[in-house]
Amino acid sequence: MTPNTGLLNGHDLPMLGLGTWDLRGTACETVIPQALEMGYRHIDTAWMYENQREVGVGLRASGVARDQYFLTSKIWKTHLRPGDVRTQHAENLEQLGLDCVDLLLVHWPVDDVPIDETMGAFAELVDAGQVTSVGVSNFSEEQLDAACAACPHSVTVNQVKYNVLTAPEALRAHCQSQGVVVTAWTPTTRGEVDNREAVRGAAAAHGKSATQVCLRWLVQKGVVVIPKSTSVDHLRENMDIFDWELSVAQMVALDGLG
Repeated sequence: MTPNTGLLNGHDLPMLGLGTWDLRGTACETVIPQALEMGYRHIDTAWMYENQREVGVGLRASGVARDQYFLTSKIWKTHLRPGDVRTQHAENLEQLGLDCVDLLLVHWPVDDVPIDETMGAFAELVDAGQVTSVGVSNFSEEQLDAACAACPHSVTVNQVKYNVLTAPEALRAHCQSQGVVVTAWTPTTRGEVDNREAVRGAAAAHGKSATQVCLRWLVQKGVVVIPKSTSVDHLRENMDIFDWELSVAQMVALDGLG
């Protein structure tokens, strides 16, 4: 199993999850039980990904009890008015074959819907037992503060693009100062930094891959990672990031890539 980080509302979020963006069909249905069998306990999906039925099939095929995994879904930016939030989340649950998700995120912020309306609707879903925790995605510091002020329940997570080349350090620090967990989408650079000296040097020093170095750099900052993979070898590789540490000098060198 992978370690957890605590959320503001007392629940736990696994530090490593399986991202499912662009995973569809049989590949999606197959990788979910493979990941859960290995010890993954965090699956990330969204209405916009158009794969929640396959995710649901994979979850059921895994045989893992519902209370043993953490499922994140999201409401797309076209559906942030209260009635639309309720409608789209009903679709989420129907597609997944679940009666509750562990974390529901506002997928992208918009300017034309008051944030208090959206967060009020999210809070109603918590009160109805259809959502356990709420959060946001791709929110700036100011947008996060507005969401926190508007929501009757704790805003627990801000999911953003974050890797050694795209590193919103000020946003991370702000979130963590407020107790909001940062989750990194696209946490690896898909090979773009494999030949950078900072990455190659750290990988050689620890006997790890460039991908593992990129993921370790994030979790060492307290950032949750949700890399996508369809390969059993890559799934296993991504899990092997918790029993070793980058040195201060290696962290600083990796910081300099962004």
